[in-house]
Amino acid sequence: MFISLLILLFTFIDGGIEGVHRWVSLGPIRLYVSSIILPIFIIKLGTWYSIKNEWLAILITILVAIMLFLQPDASQLTAFVVPMIIIIISKVKSSVLRYVLPIFLITLAVFSWIFLDSLAPVPYVEEILQMVSDMGILWSVLGLVSLAILPLTFILLAPRSDKLLSRCVGLYFIIVIISTWFGNFPVPLMGFGVSPIIGYFVAITWLVKHNTY
Repeated sequence: MFISLLILLFTFIDGGIEGVHRWVSLGPIRLYVSSIILPIFIIKLGTWYSIKNEWLAILITILVAIMLFLQPDASQLTAFVVPMIIIIISKVKSSVLRYVLPIFLITLAVFSWIFLDSLAPVPYVEEILQMVSDMGILWSVLGLVSLAILPLTFILLAPRSDKLLSRCVGLYFIIVIISTWFGNFPVPLMGFGVSPIIGYFVAITWLVKHNTY
């Protein structure tokens, strides 16, 4: 968890593009960090809230949200905030925190959409759905179906012991997918780049492990 926080912090050390800091460069490879580690954060924080390690979980939730806001990354911030609000409302005992923390997180998300970055989209990253639809209706339908499968796996195959958490991970992927229609954000798995693939396989590995027992 703390290593993931450091990796997210490294995005501000990286040079970024036009003031946007979402990546960490490893030689010729540029990783879209939040798409790798946010599924980890949601899973781990959801577990921490469940075992009543609330204050540390709350602190990390706030830190992650602020860093995503500062990057800025409205898509990933919203996809992180919404599942975390559900977890917080479901798990946190303090009635004050159940109201105050979600309001703070929602405020960050709203302002992130008001002040969107001005990066131009890359066709095979942010506009891959348009490229697929241009190939014909069949390819467009197949593309949408393939995207729908990503979150539905976590919703329909949620393990009995962690149904809420699994569905929150699925909700993360739903929001990431939907946000691509409202801003220039990478389309997960379909778009060019290994980072969303790593993040998805981390999450699916957790799901398979918890469905085994």
